[in-house]
Amino acid sequence: MSQTQTQTMTESPSTTGKIYMWSGTTDGKDGKVNVHTGSTNILPYHTVDVTVKDMRTLSPRPTMSTHGYEFLQYPTSIPHDVFMNFSTPENKAILSTKYLEECNVLVKKVTNAAEAYTFVHRVRNDNMDPSKALDLTQQNRHGGTVPAAHCDRDPITAPERLRSSLGEELANELMKKYKRFAAVNIWRPIVSGVQRWPLCLVNHQGVPDWNYDTHMGRIYIVEDDLIDVRGDKDHESILKYDPRYEYHYASNMKSDEVLVFCAFHSDPRFGTPHGAFWDSATTPEAPDRVSIEVRTWAFFED
Repeated sequence: MSQTQTQTMTESPSTTGKIYMWSGTTDGKDGKVNVHTGSTNILPYHTVDVTVKDMRTLSPRPTMSTHGYEFLQYPTSIPHDVFMNFSTPENKAILSTKYLEECNVLVKKVTNAAEAYTFVHRVRNDNMDPSKALDLTQQNRHGGTVPAAHCDRDPITAPERLRSSLGEELANELMKKYKRFAAVNIWRPIVSGVQRWPLCLVNHQGVPDWNYDTHMGRIYIVEDDLIDVRGDKDHESILKYDPRYEYHYASNMKSDEVLVFCAFHSDPRFGTPHGAFWDSATTPEAPDRVSIEVRTWAFFED
């Protein structure tokens, strides 16, 4: 990925909606929640009214090398019924091998990574009450829509997950070899025509001093019993509001299209806060959103 940062974009058709962000805590300290007792110092999330620009018609479009995210057409060779019936042992095996291999090829292509390791996939759907996704005591909170803008990892939690996913020896070797690395997500809708809770990507290029420490709130989860699902994680990172943000999405995404973005990047300019947003144009008949995301560690030469 290049170090290019700012581009001037033409206006694009947009929609309006809502997304949730960090509101702070009752005591001014980092957030804490006990998943068993429900005790917490976290204030209710800040509801942010947003105008979200459609990347389909942005010119030029954001790219991995300019923004840390990109919207692409990228058909898959995996049959649709494999995604729809993702929980069977046979289909799990296909997704964990062939589909991850496809995604690894894409990450290398769009990021120019020197090395890339694709390590996990996750299927999400919104058939649960999205407000429950904000409740960190919910046992299935990682299986549904996440309507709070967040980064998957930060400079503390990224090395943790890298070591737990690749093994301590290889992870330490890679971090010693490469100064820059990223956790790259590939997000694909399984059901075409996404209308309900589309994915929003936050553009913080208008915030020159943006950093994980200054613009993310931390939530420490006590007695977390989802470590086996999400990997070692010291804390969650929730985005703090800044009026200089811009918001991007791709309208009515199809199953042959993907969003590729850095859910963490060691260069914070390319770290991409993201989350589902409620599109005010959503109709009552809009189908449930079902999507698959794949995560890859990418390492870059200086």
